[in-house]
Amino acid sequence: MDKKELRKMVRGLKAQVTPEEKLREAQVVFYNIEALRVFKSARHILLYYSMPDELPTHEVVDKWALTKSIYLPRVKGDDLEILPYDPQSMTTGYKGIEEPAGDTTVAPAIIDLVIVPAMALDKHCNRCGRGRGYYDRLLPQCTHASRIAVALDCQFFDSIPTDEHDAKMNAVVTAQHLAFAKV
Repeated sequence: MDKKELRKMVRGLKAQVTPEEKLREAQVVFYNIEALRVFKSARHILLYYSMPDELPTHEVVDKWALTKSIYLPRVKGDDLEILPYDPQSMTTGYKGIEEPAGDTTVAPAIIDLVIVPAMALDKHCNRCGRGRGYYDRLLPQCTHASRIAVALDCQFFDSIPTDEHDAKMNAVVTAQHLAFAKV
C-alpha cells in the first residue's frame, strides 16, 4: 500500500469515530503525554489546533497555556511559521484551520517539544501526514525539540510506508499505543 492509498483508508476509518470517542481518546493521549519526562521538562511546546477529523487539542492547548509557553503553526506559502498561542487573537486561516494572528513569529530552535498530528503512524515512530510536507520541512529546524506524533487508535499500524524526507518522531502516542524511537 502506498501513502495515497493509506490516507484514503485512514480517512474512512476516522469517519467512523464519533466526536465523543475522539474526545475520550484525546484525554488518554494527552494524560499519557503529561506523564512523560520530556513534557514535564519542556517550557516551549509547539502544538496544533485540531481540525474536526483530528485528535482534538483545543482544550489541552488552553490547559497547558496556563503553565507552559504554547505555540501554534500558521501556514505561510509552502511552509509553517510558529506563533505564540493567544486565545484572543485566533483567526481562520488555511483550509479553515484556526491559527494565531499577528506578526510575532518565533524561531523554531526555541521549541523544546513538538506535538504533531498524523494521518497514520506506526510502532517504529514513523508518521504520515496529509501529504503537503509542512511538518517534514519544519521539524528539522526545531533543533532542540523532541517530536511526538499523536493520532486516534484507528490510525496506528505496525508499519507504514516512508520516504527519505519524512521526519522521524521520537515517540508516537494513541490512546492504546505508546512507542519510542530507539536512540
